[in-house]
Amino acid sequence: MDYEAIYVYTDSTGFPRSNMVSVRQIWPNLISDSEVPVILRGGGGYSSRDMLTLVRKDAFYFSLNNLEDHAKKIIVILFFGVVDCAPRPITYKLRHISKVPLFGNRFWEFIVGRFLGPNRTVIQKFWKYQLVSKKEFKVNLRKILKTITNPNVQVLICETPMPSDYVLKRSPGFEESVKEFNSIKNEIAAEHSTVSVIELERGFAPSYISKEDGHHFSATDHLEIASKIRESLVMLKWT
Repeated sequence: MDYEAIYVYTDSTGFPRSNMVSVRQIWPNLISDSEVPVILRGGGGYSSRDMLTLVRKDAFYFSLNNLEDHAKKIIVILFFGVVDCAPRPITYKLRHISKVPLFGNRFWEFIVGRFLGPNRTVIQKFWKYQLVSKKEFKVNLRKILKTITNPNVQVLICETPMPSDYVLKRSPGFEESVKEFNSIKNEIAAEHSTVSVIELERGFAPSYISKEDGHHFSATDHLEIASKIRESLVMLKWT
């Protein structure tokens, strides 16, 4: 790989999971040979909103948008979206009740245990929201790409894989949401000659670390994702 570096911006799906997936097993550490450094950025719970803030900082500190500072090509991989699109029961916004002194935590545990938990699926079917709307996601992604637009930077946007069947049944609307947000990724990528999309919604059936978790990858999943990304890196043709 004749690249100066590979920058990976990912949520927790690209990080290790305690006692389940080690640092050596995560896909960011499997996509490159030892001669090309992989710079892992992001973290648990990162949405496109958080990534935009981080990318803007990195563009300054790492000169991602300054062609003259880099002798070789740079790869930027964007792997996020599940935090943005995951449907949340509208009652999730009430969780701050638990922070009220004296009785808040006990009251929250009571309503979750007696009402919200057992009826989550029904509640979410009729009253739900997304942390980041489709409109904001589109704006954030466009701003991220604008920040790092550079003839020497090739961007790979990874689709969000479909969560496990268990999670889809537990969270009504999740499947449709994943498809809609992946559609946005493809739409925006088509606007740029240096941006490609890695298809993970179809043709990839993750086993995940458990059906209940349903969106964090197993070691086998990480290996397959790394393989798909490496294939895309090989196919890149730069002029």
